[in-house]
Order: sequence, then C-alpha cells, then structure tokens
Amino acid sequence: MSKPRRSMSQQTATTSTTTTDDEEDHHHLDESVAAGDLGSSKGAQAPTSTSSFSAVQSLKLGPNPASWSYFAILTLFRFVLRVFYANVVVEGSENLPPDGVPCILCSNHSNSLTDALLLVTTVPRSKRHHLRLTAKDTQFGRGTFTSWLIESAGTLPIKRPKDHVGQKIDNSVVFAKLIESLEEGDIVCIFPEGLSRYHPEIAALRQGVSRIVSDVVSRQRSNPNFELAIQTCSITYLHRNLFRSDVLVTFHPPIKVTAAEYPGLIGTPETPADYAAVRDLTSKMGREIRAGTLDAPSWDFIRTANTARRLYAPLGTKLGLGDHVRLTQRFVDAFAGKRAVKGWSEGTDAKLALKTPMVDPKEGSDYFAALQNASSPESSNGQEVNVMREGSKGPHSAAELDLLAKDLKTYQDLLFLHGVKDDRVRNPRMLLRRTLLKRLLVRFAGAAFLLLLSLPGLVLWTPIFAVAKIQSEKQKRTGPVFDTYDEVAQTKLVYGLITGIGVYLLSVLLTWPIAPLTMVGVPVLMWITLRWLEDFTSSLRAALALFRLLHLGKHQLLLLREMRESLRVRVEEVAVRDCGLPRDSDVYLVSRGRWRGLHAGFFSLNRRRKKDWNEVLKLWDISEYPANDYPEEDATGTVPKVAGGATN
Repeated sequence: MSKPRRSMSQQTATTSTTTTDDEEDHHHLDESVAAGDLGSSKGAQAPTSTSSFSAVQSLKLGPNPASWSYFAILTLFRFVLRVFYANVVVEGSENLPPDGVPCILCSNHSNSLTDALLLVTTVPRSKRHHLRLTAKDTQFGRGTFTSWLIESAGTLPIKRPKDHVGQKIDNSVVFAKLIESLEEGDIVCIFPEGLSRYHPEIAALRQGVSRIVSDVVSRQRSNPNFELAIQTCSITYLHRNLFRSDVLVTFHPPIKVTAAEYPGLIGTPETPADYAAVRDLTSKMGREIRAGTLDAPSWDFIRTANTARRLYAPLGTKLGLGDHVRLTQRFVDAFAGKRAVKGWSEGTDAKLALKTPMVDPKEGSDYFAALQNASSPESSNGQEVNVMREGSKGPHSAAELDLLAKDLKTYQDLLFLHGVKDDRVRNPRMLLRRTLLKRLLVRFAGAAFLLLLSLPGLVLWTPIFAVAKIQSEKQKRTGPVFDTYDEVAQTKLVYGLITGIGVYLLSVLLTWPIAPLTMVGVPVLMWITLRWLEDFTSSLRAALALFRLLHLGKHQLLLLREMRESLRVRVEEVAVRDCGLPRDSDVYLVSRGRWRGLHAGFFSLNRRRKKDWNEVLKLWDISEYPANDYPEEDATGTVPKVAGGATN
C-alpha cells in the first residue's frame, strides 16, 4: 500500500510507547492529565469560567454523588443514542468493577462528546451508579446547551496549557478532588489520548492516568487491602457521524493496581515514582485499548481491509459486530506488515483465532524467529507459538501485500463507479436478466408502499433531519476534516434533540383538545415511521442497485466476477498465512442460528434490521472516507492553522 503520512515504524512505536515530552517531576500533572478531555470542541476558545473552579472547591464527594440532572441526562441520552445509532453492542460489561472499588475508566477518543455519552449510558447501573467525567475547562461557563450538559453531569474542569498560553496552570484543586473521589470508591472517566481525533490511528497515550494512579497508590501504600482498577475500554464506530450506523463498546478485563504488585509506582516527597513504571503502565493501557477497536495508519488501510473482509467473509457470513471489527482489524494488521503468532488448526474455534495476537517483525529480520520471540506472556498471552505454514508456504512479502492492496483498491473503485455491492457481483442469479427485472419490480413496489406508510410520520421527522443536516454541514465548514469531523455526531445529536423536543411540544400545542393522546401518539408514530423508513431505504437501495446491474450488462458483470474470484483466492491466502484464520470462512465463521432479536416484534428496539453491519440510512453503500485525514506539516513539523474549507 502507499505510504501513509505516519510510517508503520511510528505506528509500532505508538503501540508500545507513550509520549516522552513530559519526563518531568512526578507531581507535575498539569500537562499530562490534559488527557482528561471529554468534549473537544476545537473552535474559538471561551474564557475560563472562574465559577466552575469555585464549584469544584465546594464540591462534597460522597459514595453516590449523582444528582437528579445526571440521571435525567442519562435517561434522555440513552434514548437519543438508541435512536441515532441502530445498534449499540456492548461486550465485557461483566468486567466492570462494582460500586465501591476505586476505578479509572480509560477509552479511545474519536467522537468528541458522544464518546462520553456512550460510556455514561453503557456502564450498567447494576455495576456503577455514577460515572464521574472530566473535561477541559473551556467547555464550562459558555452558556450553551453542551456546556450545561457537561456541568450538570458533575464533570470536573481541567485546565490545559494549550488553552491558556502564557498563563500559570494550577489544577491542584481538581486533582485533589479526583484523588479523593477515587479513594472513596468512585469511578472516574479520562480519555488518555488527550484530545478527540478524526483519523483512524489511536494517538500515543498521555501519562496523566498513570501518574494519578501513582499518586493514589502512594497515598494508600500503608493500606495492604487497597486496590485501584484501571478499566480499559474500546469504542468502535463503523460510521461515527451517520444516522442509524452501529457502535461497538468493549470493556476489557481491568488492570488491578496495588502497592505490592506495582512497587515502582510508589513515590514519596523525597523519592518520586519510577518513571519507567509509569511508562510501562501507560503502554499496557494502550495495548489493551487498541486490541478492541480499529486502529490503522490511514483510511486507505481501513478501506482495503473492508474490501478484503467482504471477499473472505461475504454477506451471509453472520458475524456479530465484535467479530466483524476484529476480522477487519486482522486484515488492517496484515497489510500493515504484522503476522499472527499462531495459526488456525482443524477443530479450533475460529472465533478464538480472531483474538490471536499479531506481531510486527522488524525489517530485515527472520520472521519465524520473530514469532518465537513473540511467545512471551505479554505479546501472545502465554500461548504456544505455532508457525503458520500452508504446506511449505510462509507469510507474504511486503511487495505481494502491496500489489494485492492495489488490486483490491481497483476492484473497490470499480464497485463504487458502477454503484453496486460486492454481494451483487458474487450472486450468480444476478446474471439472469429475468431475475433482475422481477426483483426490481418487487423492490420498487415495496419501497413505494413503505413510503406511503411513512408520510405522516415523515412530516414530524423532516425538520429534525433538516436542522441536523444544516448544522452538521456548518460544523464541517469551520475547519479541515481532521479538525471537525469528530464533532459532527455531537452536533447532530444536540441539534436533533433540541429540534425533536420542539416538534413534540408544537405537536401537543396544535392538538391541545386531544393533548393526552398526542403526548403518547407522537413518539409512537415517530418510532414506527423510523422503522418504516429503514425498510423503505433498504428496498430502494436494493432497487437502485438492481437497476445499475441492468445498465451494467452481463459482459461487464462477468468480468467483475472473474476479477472478484481471483482476488478472493489471494485474500484467502492472506487470511490463512498471515492472519492465522481458517481457509473456509463459510464453515467456521458462520452463525448457524438466526440473527439475535429476529423473533422480536417488527417495531421492537431489539429487532435487528440489517443484513450488513455497514448499512446506514442512505441509498448507497458507504465505502469512501474523506481523504484529508492528517494535518499537513511544514518543514519544522508544525501544523499550521487552517481557516476554512473542509474536504467533503
């Protein structure tokens, strides 16, 4: 593949190390805990709200500090997120420590305020009654809905040097409250990347979390029973800013820190904590977060891996969202030069193969020797290394993978040009013109019927869609892609919510004589309409694809099928020899049962309505990404400020 702006050697360093520009006194947390960024509105900075720090100083932390506003926000946004995202799949919630266990929740940060809302709404109440958040102080006292939202949730403001250039930064009061909160058994959420990002590669983690852990454990070093849990979490958006897309939230087993197990973190006023121990803990957190999400040097890698995954496990290979993400990431790692440390063998659960570690052999070294070195508990979880060979074949060379990536790009470009999906090319029945015409008629008829059913409710949805669209487009124009796209979902959620409340209240007022009926009927009608719109979009999308196949012609479709089969064989070899996966995905990755939730009613929240995790409420398959995913740097390595014009 073409070289990304950030080289693979840099990516490898990011995976195992952290930033090194804060190797200062252990107690200087101001800069390193700038990672406590919850929002990340990167527009014009509002002045720091002095009242927000006064509120912190007077804050009384108890065992259950949640206010009524916190629970109101929790309930409201659980509903809003359930409407905006079609599926929010949560894995590993049983790993969360219960109330009373000091815990820091750390996650990747790619979707601004939406990340925090997702965590607040997916942490089970049976485990934790309140999630204490942190945010940069410039989000406070701005008089906006977002500002009120952050303040009402009991969020703690943190000053960042980049927001207060030339000023003395003092976060001592806030950090004291954080430490006090942890010592009393609270759970605190911090995003250790330090800022929200658009590009698909997870940033090097700041060391603020590890330093806070060091401070807390040092204060409790005389208590042999004190244990602090670092709960790592991975959030994966398939299309973070698109209506009715899907989200995966994975809670990993917590890192349990005690003074006995991590003596290097213990510090005193005379002897600071061991800096190497702080770095090692931060690196461990980074490895766990990266293990559960998509992490790629550029969007080109994501696009190529998605195409490879479709060829290896086509539509009908019913993977859950977690396995869908892990399979895609294995192809990302393979094209980035990594290799699985253990191959798949007959009788082994293929789902476990998706979790086998992949290593990055050093350039010029012997790959199989690298595999032997990867057998340490840290790199392969203590598994015995099984050298992957298909007969006498070893892993692919970098040149072979680059060539395959280019061919996959060409194939995906052709699919995009003709407006068809890979599954249509794969299906031999699509070669029969009679079949195409019959299906086309059925799909258009179904789409027309569903549209008629949706019209009354669509009147209510139209202003919500319009306002969210206008405001999100305005947000995109405030700066380049890398600086604005991570806030699009937040903008849609906030403006969609405000407009939705306005539509609801206006509907009740206009029908005041029957207001009790309207209060219940309007939300029900809007939910039913949303279900009909999903099926309408699916039917019309299929009809348009069938029409394009008719226009394409049998000869061109045959050429695409030949190209696809050639690529499928090569992708299968990569899956076996590089990714450690079984050759026959249809046999080992398919779920024999029906989709979970298929037995639920038509309008049920739990009824899955998609055949493909990639589908959203649009009339085409989403396979392209904005190209400007990294800021351009000048000769000094400085990122210049861009005044306008996002690349769409």
